[in-house]
Amino acid sequence: MARGPGIWKFNNSLLDDSMYVSNMHDYLIELLDDVDPGNPGVSWDFVKYKVRNYSMAYAKEKARKRRLKENELLKIISTLEQQIYVNPSASVNSQLKEARLELLDYYDFKLRGTIISSRARWVEDI
Repeated sequence: MARGPGIWKFNNSLLDDSMYVSNMHDYLIELLDDVDPGNPGVSWDFVKYKVRNYSMAYAKEKARKRRLKENELLKIISTLEQQIYVNPSASVNSQLKEARLELLDYYDFKLRGTIISSRARWVEDI
């Protein structure tokens, strides 16, 4: 038996994204012009459906951009490591450190998401 898409839960971290909040505000104003005031139950379900679809698409695009950025950083780090091996210099070394720090920040972000989704009661700082 085939299963459906499951249960969707809103990603609260989207509310920290000012672009998402601004776009959602504008989108809701457009939606409210299209709803039928005579049937509030159907209108409410329609708005929830549209918000869900918009939020899922926005989050998916944001995640895609993060993955592209991670791949780009990994390529940059690989290239810089090869350059350091061939011709060590202070500028290449500083660029390598910056790229590694940026990648580490990305991995910290991913780790926080994993911790939240695992519903961990406590987390030990490493």
